Amino acid sequence: MGILLEYLRAPQKAHFDIPPWLFFAMWLGFLVLAVLALYTKSKAAKQRRAELEQFAMENGFLFLEKPDDELAAHLAGIRFNVTRLEYTPHYSNVLRGNAGGGGAVIADRTVGAGKSRSVTTIVAFDMKTPLPAFMVCVENVLWRLAGKLGYADIDIAGAPDFSKRFYLHGKDEAGVRALFTPEVTQAFEQLDSKLQFQVSVSGPWLVVYRPGKLIPAAELRDFLQPAESLANAFRRARSTSAFG
Repeated sequence: MGILLEYLRAPQKAHFDIPPWLFFAMWLGFLVLAVLALYTKSKAAKQRRAELEQFAMENGFLFLEKPDDELAAHLAGIRFNVTRLEYTPHYSNVLRGNAGGGGAVIADRTVGAGKSRSVTTIVAFDMKTPLPAFMVCVENVLWRLAGKLGYADIDIAGAPDFSKRFYLHGKDEAGVRALFTPEVTQAFEQLDSKLQFQVSVSGPWLVVYRPGKLIPAAELRDFLQPAESLANAFRRARSTSAFG
């Protein structure tokens, strides 16, 4: 706006041969587009909240626009990457209830700001006690390269299909191997490859998500069901391992 006022006060007829009325119209157009963008974003956010609140009511969850202080403190410890620090996360559209054999939280997790801002829908299962930290995702060229750079892919003996399809990394290799029982690896093998799930453990939280993806409310049930299968398998594996 300051640039516009300076332009209008200037004695010259036009800048860059642009008539004053056209210059003003351009700035007005930019302003209108900005307002429309904010309105559209706000409307979409309100619609998402309403749809998630409806999902929560129909599926036995409590809906909160933001987590309370106690829950926020617990969720703050969730980290996707077990090898480096991340931005401090913020949570919204929180659904709290039971799924996958215990307490669970579904939420939109935001990290960063501006161009580095990323929002991901997570399903976090509270396993009550800490598990060995790990990250597992569908294996691809980038993760194979990461393996060569020192982020070792842990292969599970007796599970060649799992080891071929998935990249598994964790600092406590022995602990991770103990946790990935045949039932756990089979639960991963049964996942539809189109789901592109990524799974991480931070303390007691087992977190299932698609990095940088918001899950529409209409697709949340289809997202939750296979995630619950993984959580159930990990709960049984924990009960039969040294971490039970």
